[in-house]
Amino acid sequence: MEKGYAVVNREWKKGDLLMLDFPIVVQPVVASDSLNADNDRVALQRGPLVYCVEGADNNGQAWNILMPDNVSFVSSFQKDLLNGVVTVQAEVPVVTIAADGFSVASGRQKVLAIPYYAWCNREPGPMQVWLPRKIKNIKLNY
Repeated sequence: MEKGYAVVNREWKKGDLLMLDFPIVVQPVVASDSLNADNDRVALQRGPLVYCVEGADNNGQAWNILMPDNVSFVSSFQKDLLNGVVTVQAEVPVVTIAADGFSVASGRQKVLAIPYYAWCNREPGPMQVWLPRKIKNIKLNY
């Protein structure tokens, strides 16, 4: 490495092959504090792709998911999903509504994220890119 660049200095011959292995990891990207709507929220990025959570993969929900700091992610290729995509999974807190409709609870659930470009290719439903890192407020609406 020289000044941040990989330098390969050699006499190349026909048939020579240079193989590079760049590990692609999931990076939570924290929204800028100047973006009021996304304040204290994160988006998931893997390589050049941004991911989203969609109700189709998460019990019909996408707006009840929290993405705290220090989450462990697992990426895997799903050949039968959306014509083949790499998904991102994590076990994170989710908020659920009690059966009586008068209280809420939080618990942990495995959540699946798909590349943003692939959302809304199944049935209509909720989707979210910027996930809250913690509960800051509750807004009741229909």
